Amino acid sequence: MIQKKQIEYKLIKSKNSKKIKLTIKSNQQILVSAPKYTPIRKIEDFVNDNIEWIQSTLNNMNENERTKIHSFKKGDRFLYLGELYKLNLIINKERKIVVNMIDKEICIYSQSLDRELIKLIMTDFYKKKTSEIINKIYNDNLVLLQNYQNINNIRIHKANTRWGSCSSKNNINFSSRLSMLTYECIEYVFFHEITHLKEKNHGKDFYNSLAKICPNYLEIERIIKNIEISNNLNLQ
Repeated sequence: MIQKKQIEYKLIKSKNSKKIKLTIKSNQQILVSAPKYTPIRKIEDFVNDNIEWIQSTLNNMNENERTKIHSFKKGDRFLYLGELYKLNLIINKERKIVVNMIDKEICIYSQSLDRELIKLIMTDFYKKKTSEIINKIYNDNLVLLQNYQNINNIRIHKANTRWGSCSSKNNINFSSRLSMLTYECIEYVFFHEITHLKEKNHGKDFYNSLAKICPNYLEIERIIKNIEISNNLNLQ
């Protein structure tokens, strides 16, 4: 570990790295990757230039840790398309459950406000929204998809560790939580997974192909990482 101005980080040098990158893992470990022959002084300057972002991110992670579990009660906050919405719960005498989005609120009308029921309603809410968005992105990119192998199936599931995956049989899975991210980030996850229709691993050819349809993928990956660090994305 290297220390500079009270910032400790682990340095990884690789011949495959094209530029210096900074990542903060969920355990708050700071990782810096750099091309193999990058001078240490240049790496230290890079870290120092990003100290404010590092400290802000670590503060957000600590705050997120304190609010890790959703209460699923009125006033709880949930992320949707990159923006926070307050949960508003309204007793509804009718049996039908209704979910509306009004003025940055997710309003649930239900006979019961039991935590487990509200949790199920919110889980279903995200699954439906993610499905709608993925369908739109798919239909908007039909011409692009002609250049790839056919997708066997697209599924929306409850994955908590991955935003998406593509199997050897060209089945693409997306996490139901995907609609928590911004639309641009969701598009990136879609492009990432369809690139696996050509390149099954994350080698050089994969990233070259991804860059053709998503030139700013490195920037978006960092945005996603910041969203993951700064927000409670668990439906628990």
